[in-house]
Amino acid sequence: MMLAIIVQCVFPNSLEAQSRRALLRIDSRGIQEAMPLSENESVPQAIAKIESGSSAKAVWPRDTLFVYDKTASTSTAFSFNHQDVALQWYFPESDGIVREVWFQTASGYPVGLNHRAHVRAWNIDPRILSLPATAVSTSGTDTGGNMGYYKCSTDGDGLKTPFRDEATDTTFVKGKGVVEAAFDPLAREFLISDGHGIDVDLVSGQWHRVVPDSMPFRIHAPFGFTVQNLSTISDIPVGGIDTAMTLAAFPSLGFPYHSLKFYEGTSTSNYGWQIRQYEWKWYVVVDYVEMPIRKIGLQQLFTTIKTDPRTVSASIVPYDGVRSVDIYAKINSGLYAKSAMTGTPPNYTGMLPGANPGDTVSYYVVATDAEGLSTTSVTYQYTIFAPKYKYLCLWNGRELPTGKTAVQLAKYYMMKDSVTEKVYYDLWDVKSFGKEEIPDLLKFYNVAFEATGNGGYADLTGYAGAWLAFASWMHPRIYLLSDQDHGFISGYLDTTFADSDPHAKYFGVKTLGPQDYPGGVTYPWKITPQDSTDDWTGFIQQWSNRTGTTFWYHPNFELPPFLNWMDELKPTTDANTKILFKDGSRVVGVRKSAPDNLWQTMYLAFDYLSCNFRSDTSTAKYPTPDKDPKYARILNAGSIIRNTIVIIEGYHLETGPVPGKFNLCQNYPNPFNPATTIAFDISMSTHVSLIVYDCLGRSVAMVVDGSRPAGHYTENFDAGKLGSGVYFYRLTAGTYSAVKKMLILK
Repeated sequence: MMLAIIVQCVFPNSLEAQSRRALLRIDSRGIQEAMPLSENESVPQAIAKIESGSSAKAVWPRDTLFVYDKTASTSTAFSFNHQDVALQWYFPESDGIVREVWFQTASGYPVGLNHRAHVRAWNIDPRILSLPATAVSTSGTDTGGNMGYYKCSTDGDGLKTPFRDEATDTTFVKGKGVVEAAFDPLAREFLISDGHGIDVDLVSGQWHRVVPDSMPFRIHAPFGFTVQNLSTISDIPVGGIDTAMTLAAFPSLGFPYHSLKFYEGTSTSNYGWQIRQYEWKWYVVVDYVEMPIRKIGLQQLFTTIKTDPRTVSASIVPYDGVRSVDIYAKINSGLYAKSAMTGTPPNYTGMLPGANPGDTVSYYVVATDAEGLSTTSVTYQYTIFAPKYKYLCLWNGRELPTGKTAVQLAKYYMMKDSVTEKVYYDLWDVKSFGKEEIPDLLKFYNVAFEATGNGGYADLTGYAGAWLAFASWMHPRIYLLSDQDHGFISGYLDTTFADSDPHAKYFGVKTLGPQDYPGGVTYPWKITPQDSTDDWTGFIQQWSNRTGTTFWYHPNFELPPFLNWMDELKPTTDANTKILFKDGSRVVGVRKSAPDNLWQTMYLAFDYLSCNFRSDTSTAKYPTPDKDPKYARILNAGSIIRNTIVIIEGYHLETGPVPGKFNLCQNYPNPFNPATTIAFDISMSTHVSLIVYDCLGRSVAMVVDGSRPAGHYTENFDAGKLGSGVYFYRLTAGTYSAVKKMLILK
């Protein structure tokens, strides 16, 4: 065993600081633990207490978990053949300095052909922290945690190496495991003992101590150590056995796994770094330093429809001593690319790459100080919005009911009668994604539904009005707004709108108020449908007539904690505005359409998903609505959303003129990526086919194939699986045939 000489160390950034000695390890649960060491306590004594399960509880530092389970009964021997490497990494919750490293060889087992190992110290790539639980190999032949290796033409066994400085080709070769794990776990080496590591003489069944000269580490910057079997293939006698270096270990009970093995030999096709479901029985003596903690405040970007590069900002506190700030970004499962951030401390900005619709961009920031110590931020990601369906749900709520996410709640609004129904809409979360891009977003759709739950986050009526104004026979439009506390737009003051305001012009609301009129009244509130023949909402009265029930608004029961009261409204008096719902004499829901029916809207002063059907006597007879045998949610009766889709899909057959001739329109947008709309006219009922061809005349997609009555049609075409280039689409309807060209740009 070799003992390196301890040299006086300087704390990071040369700050005055107090330190506390602690013993660090990874336990059998895959959890990092630290136990404080007193001045008169030796490391062997402390290790013995931990191994026996009798060590004292600790109160410092922050990564101390206070639980020291006894792992001796689960100990195992883990073998490392010639040139194989063991790696274990740690995630410090404070700045500090490594003083000693202790590792144990398994008792009663060999320690390699020449009984020697080589220990090196490393900064670990922070991506190791965000790998999924599937990035693990349950055996030496399992591919799950296989990360990869470097090529080395001078290596005598397999032409590969775990270390970049030994490679003759410094391109890291991806292993066979999950894509996220395809990177070198060893980010940067700590030079200890004036060079690349320390040689250690191995003895079976003993603890081996390594003392680095100086190895400072930074909070939340993972570090680790490698122990390599120094036996080589040339050491194996002809016809002899490769005697392994055997280290003490134990199976890990939980993710993440801090231990990796590098498989050097050709006995397995999964050579290279592998994450294993074990932890090596190693201990690290550290001096935790109580000093200002460097933190990175990284701007979180959300979903966007824009494909251009994006600017992102970060703040570094404290910024004294910061030498460089870099941002790392990747698209989908690609490799992270580094670029420098610029600015005046403590504020920095950087650029994230442009991406295509449907892509996911991940990014994080690393701040490095003059001593080379790094602090890594959290990792954020966002997607480039890719319109996939014909319909849009705008979730515009201020908060969510308990146990729901925005995605889950939006699904409820869009369902007909089952929350397991196949999704057929796109979702935009206004609070998370923002409202600035909504005008461009709406251009992709002809039907939009805005749901707010307990009150809107932002007023979108101006965007909706501008969108409705451009409705046409080719693009008829429907917008539904359900908001039980829309008074937020005026500070909850009664408001009368000018005729030109979108509320009056497009939604049929002349006055909003009195505000919160049922204030202080106990739920539920009875809502009376006004038109059983209405093609959007008539099913509500029809259900009540058939079942002998009445319709109620009860947000506290259906979607707690949605507790807001409704706002009464006074509708506009034009012929195109129709009253849909009342509470007694108070109007709480209207429908409006354009004179030519090119657009239609509905405004509800309540959250329609918070409505149900009950017996007339249920409020007195049954303590809770679900005890009522006639109780049913509105989705049991039907869906307003589904009805609007039925209307717009058959819109031109009922209210629009029958086209006088067959016609194929140019797709829009064009060029496009990945979706576009193709419109066409059918002047008589006939069989219709709409086929997309590549530039060689090969059919690549069947968009329409079936009989169609006379009318105007729009079809969405998703080219997500096609490459960039020129394509053609042919419409055949009876004896009519037409071809047009379109361009996919990715």
